[in-house]
Amino acid sequence: MLPNQLSTTDSAPADGAPRAQLKVVARTTQDLHNLAQTAASAVINDEVYRSHGQWRVTLDAVKATLAGLERTCESAIEAQEAGVTGLIDTLVASATAEADAAAQQSRAQALIEMAELQAEIADLQTGVDGLKVDLQVERDRLQGINKQLDIELGARGRAESERDEARRECQQVVLAAASQAEGLRAECQAQKTELSLARQQLDAVRAERAKLMATFQSVQRALSLGQSGDMFLQTEDTGADLVRPAESYLEDVRAENKPDTALGLAGLSSSPVDDALVALIEAHPEAVADVKQVLEQVEAMYCADLNAGRSPMQVVDSLTGSLRYARDVIVARSGLDECEAKMLFEQQIAVLLDLRAGTSFGRHLSISAYTSRKPVASARGESATAQQTDA
Repeated sequence: MLPNQLSTTDSAPADGAPRAQLKVVARTTQDLHNLAQTAASAVINDEVYRSHGQWRVTLDAVKATLAGLERTCESAIEAQEAGVTGLIDTLVASATAEADAAAQQSRAQALIEMAELQAEIADLQTGVDGLKVDLQVERDRLQGINKQLDIELGARGRAESERDEARRECQQVVLAAASQAEGLRAECQAQKTELSLARQQLDAVRAERAKLMATFQSVQRALSLGQSGDMFLQTEDTGADLVRPAESYLEDVRAENKPDTALGLAGLSSSPVDDALVALIEAHPEAVADVKQVLEQVEAMYCADLNAGRSPMQVVDSLTGSLRYARDVIVARSGLDECEAKMLFEQQIAVLLDLRAGTSFGRHLSISAYTSRKPVASARGESATAQQTDA
């Protein structure tokens, strides 16, 4: 047991050394306290950031440090008074208590932080699980979109194929329509050609019919002239039956249509009718010239009607009226008997018919000459019927 150096019963000269020692001990204690606080703070800071398994190592290190400090203090105290040992023990105990309290506090804080970290980890795990669920949902949606895209691409490919097929079919239809149109054009052209040929044949048939009608009208005219000659012979009271067949008379009239009138007159047979006509023509050359001039005017009027674009029926009616008027004019101004003037007029019509045979004027003249001898009412009906037959 060390003597108590702090005792106040010693003498005054001996008090200076203990005081100096106490100051040294106080400083040492303060240093130890500071060192203990530093070590405790280091331990606390280390314990905060270390795991639970490292706490024991840290505590052992602290204990070792404290043991070292204790040994150091004991060594220092052994050199000093015995009273310093109690103070050091107190300080060590206090430091140990503080270190234990700090360790427990650090442990509690670490546990709290670990609990918070575990809670955060749980929250993070929950978030990760939610993200995994969302990721799976997005993956499923992406797979659905990919499938829909594949379907759309397939549909688009089929649509493009159908479009190309439709274009090909359209082109084929257009080509077929063009070919059909070309065939129809060719058929139409062929039909037009056939129609043209049919029209030509119809025109030929109409021309043949017109020729037949002209022949028929000529025969009728010859018969009419023969009847007029009979009437003239009866009025002259010749008492003889001098009527010839119509064909013989037509041949005689055509023989009169030669350029040389004298030769035409000389070519007539010696029948009483021919002799009467020859005598009449020779006796009245002025009347013959007048009849020719009137007939030329009638032909000019006929040409004017044709140039005016009148219909064939209107032309025939106009020609019939012109012949009827011309006959009346010749009868009025020739100074001859009515029968003689009419015979002379009919003879010049026959000459004109021979000159214009085969022409439209000749055909229309034969119709109008026959019609002009009829009364006006019946002549119009027969002219219309003949014109319809000619058409």
